[in-house]
Amino acid sequence: MSNAFNEGPQTGISLETLRRWLSWQLGKWDEWAAAQDSADWLAVATGNPKWPTAGHMLVHAFSPVRRYAERTLGREPFDDSQVPADDWQALAAFARECLEVHANAAASFSTEAAREEVPYQTRSAGVWTITPEEAFVHALTHCYWHLGGVVHLLRASGIEPPQWNDLIFYAAGLHAQEQSAGS
Repeated sequence: MSNAFNEGPQTGISLETLRRWLSWQLGKWDEWAAAQDSADWLAVATGNPKWPTAGHMLVHAFSPVRRYAERTLGREPFDDSQVPADDWQALAAFARECLEVHANAAASFSTEAAREEVPYQTRSAGVWTITPEEAFVHALTHCYWHLGGVVHLLRASGIEPPQWNDLIFYAAGLHAQEQSAGS
């Protein structure tokens, strides 16, 4: 058995599909945030001093999407400390910018180059030797993980979060669009 990260028959989904799903989720969050009486939900405490509020957790969710892409491109990573964690519009714009940087970086690699091992400096775990492909996938899954955490945090605080934004709902919606376009 090989230790290769993405070896064998490719039955998974592309980074582009995962980014489109994230963008679609942001649309769900936009609709939901617009329907809220205030942006107080961004101030819900997480219990984590590194990311003390839901807003800070959202910044943390999307930051690696951009940071790993910039490191892959050989650029100094963006400093996310100035992203306002109490303003949904600013957070959503930041998230979309992260996705765009990620898409541009991923498009700049051939499959072979994306699978060459390189050192990555992380914020919390030192230097890791991984491939750009692994970094790109990690950044997106990190984002999904923390979006789910914010959903659970809101529910635990008595706030009903955006609904129907799982990957399966995104896929079903795409299939429904295809079917109605073909009718």
